[in-house]
Amino acid sequence: MQKNILIAIGAFISLIVIVLIVVLVASRKPSGPKPLTYPKEPVTLTYWRLFDDEDVFKDALTEYKRMHPNVTINYVKKDYETYEEDLLNALAAGTGPDIFMLRHDTISKHLDKLAPAPQGFNLIEQGKNEPKKDLPTQFKELFVKAAYDDLVYDNKVYGVPLWMESLGLFYNPQLFEKASEEQAQILSEKANGTESETEQEKISNERQRISRLLSGPPQNWTDFIEVTKLLTKKDEKGNIVRAGIALGGGKNTIKSADILSLLMLQNNTQMTTADKKTAAFNLSVKKTDGSIVYPGTSALEFYTSFARQTKETYTWNKTLPDSITAFGEQKAAMMFYYSYMAPILKRKYPELRFEMAPMPQIKGITDRVDYSFFWGEVVSKNTPYPLVAWDFLKFISSKENAMQYSQITQRPTALLEKAKQAASEAQTAYLENFTGLNVFNAQALTATNWYKGGEPEKINEIFQNMIEATVEKGQSPQAAIDAAAASVTNILGQAEPLIEREKKEL
Repeated sequence: MQKNILIAIGAFISLIVIVLIVVLVASRKPSGPKPLTYPKEPVTLTYWRLFDDEDVFKDALTEYKRMHPNVTINYVKKDYETYEEDLLNALAAGTGPDIFMLRHDTISKHLDKLAPAPQGFNLIEQGKNEPKKDLPTQFKELFVKAAYDDLVYDNKVYGVPLWMESLGLFYNPQLFEKASEEQAQILSEKANGTESETEQEKISNERQRISRLLSGPPQNWTDFIEVTKLLTKKDEKGNIVRAGIALGGGKNTIKSADILSLLMLQNNTQMTTADKKTAAFNLSVKKTDGSIVYPGTSALEFYTSFARQTKETYTWNKTLPDSITAFGEQKAAMMFYYSYMAPILKRKYPELRFEMAPMPQIKGITDRVDYSFFWGEVVSKNTPYPLVAWDFLKFISSKENAMQYSQITQRPTALLEKAKQAASEAQTAYLENFTGLNVFNAQALTATNWYKGGEPEKINEIFQNMIEATVEKGQSPQAAIDAAAASVTNILGQAEPLIEREKKEL
């Protein structure tokens, strides 16, 4: 009898324990992120942008309003000259926009002002049976690598790109043809002055070589040097009448810092240490054969050789106008710039005939290296509706809307799929026969950049001074680059470390 009572008590206690466990499990909060709920009340978001009129987004804004009748997006086109000041002042006062643009290399500086995509947010709609992908992985599948490098920090997505620029070669076919005719005349005079069959053969071979070089834009830096020398025209006093390329200066070569940075990256220069706290572009590298090289210094020497009178590639100096003006006025046959300069040149110089070609690469390479530039679309941390803001960014950066944006604005794509498609049409890494916007669509796939501590303008000035010290002051390239590296290290040291910023948020 007593045994049966003990069994019954034990069973009762076990039942109570089971009930308690069930209750606790049922009341326990789910471990994953809370389901994202789109608000039903009226929502108004302000969107600040540069460059594009509201008409560019007319269809997208109309469609988003149809999908979400309770949401109003107020599009405001701002003035470039006062944009940064207006933005920072408005954000500080609590009256800033909900969505806005930031230049890619300043985003790291302003992470504390931004709302990353909410936890649980998706850029790609995934089926029930598909393996779940985290947001950074989704981002990688949608956009080119350069966008990931500047918009994703500590596995958080801080913005989306609508376009991806890269440096390209602008050239004047008429000046190429004119130089070819000038060289042909010189060779004809040489041929008429000799009866030697050996000399005649040499002249014929030289004529074929020159004709080949000037038949189109150079694809590699080796040919580029030869083309520049052939295009350069000087008077009897040695003054430059026609520059082969608007290159070599610090201040009158617009985008000089970007061009030099690209040369360094193409030459496998490590721009900063792994922790991004110290400049490294001035340092030596030991090659596999044991030799010591200075890739960054070599890039500086190459860049400045076009503006140093002692070099055979001398074609540019400070007495010439800035590179855009020189190219527009046909005083320079080539220049390097981003594709957005094309419509500006057409408006300002209606008589100018020019083409756009891929950026030259080191001869013999199999993988391209290009230089990226873009502005990211970001969300303010002060917006009361971060989910709506991010949903709108997802909408306008989707494949359909992004392709429509590129078509209307003629800006290069930031979509990985579109960039891959464009690049797949190339026979080699040199993108031979590519012209126009297709050049920049393909280059978006191989475009890259380097961390500037959120202070690109200060870095640019340091690079310009480094160039000027070499060209104008006669300082050795190594001394100039060492001084520049020290200044850049100061800037990187003052930047708030990204990992520390993340710890503070936690």
